[in-house]
Amino acid sequence: MSLIGRAMRKQKEVKEHFLVLGPYDTARYLFARQPGVLVAARWEGAPHPIWLRAGTSDIPTFLMVLDGAEYDVAVERPSVIIDAGANIGLASIWFASRFPQARILAVEPEKSNYDLLVRNVEPYPNVTPIHAAVWTHRGTLAIDDPRQEGAWAFQTRELADSLHPVENVPCLSLADLISDYGLGWVDLLKVDIEGAEKEVFSSPGEWIGSIGAIAIELHDRFKTGCARSFYAAVVDFPVEQNLGENVFVAR
Repeated sequence: MSLIGRAMRKQKEVKEHFLVLGPYDTARYLFARQPGVLVAARWEGAPHPIWLRAGTSDIPTFLMVLDGAEYDVAVERPSVIIDAGANIGLASIWFASRFPQARILAVEPEKSNYDLLVRNVEPYPNVTPIHAAVWTHRGTLAIDDPRQEGAWAFQTRELADSLHPVENVPCLSLADLISDYGLGWVDLLKVDIEGAEKEVFSSPGEWIGSIGAIAIELHDRFKTGCARSFYAAVVDFPVEQNLGENVFVAR
């Protein structure tokens, strides 16, 4: 990266931190230069502090998901929401604040993200954190960091296919999740699983009939075939809308 590119990237980082953390915590982070140090951010839609790791993707994700209302989807009073790829819980906090009557399952495979997810959703009794990966079957997967971006870029793979393993994690299918937690019907399925949607939607089976709406980020830039797999599975969802980086479909 050129000197100009690095300067522009640094300027963007400082601006994002200032918008989320304010001047004091931004200055504290820039002075210490300790990526990953926990800082408490405030969002006007919730009364509780939201814990973020300074110098990581947590900051721009906060701006996209909460300030940017990335999941402002047209779903009327949902009773059940699955947040697949919950990361540190920002989408779950958005849903819990907007739909306090909804039961929310927040599923996140990577341990450091999951630990912060648990801390962030603790004030929300309607959110259940689950340490697992959503996949095609129940079992164990490897977590990889192929792009060395951490935090929001971890990918799950079959153990035999893992090239850059970080850790192993339990996995389960959406059919398992629906059955294990007695859901019956899921009003909204949010999916941001870094390319695993290709496998998950490749042969959805009966569980797709239990989903009312889906908000998904597709990752064909990382894994070819994600969009093709997804759209083949949702032919019975006539409503379609683009929301930032996400595609929203509904019955």
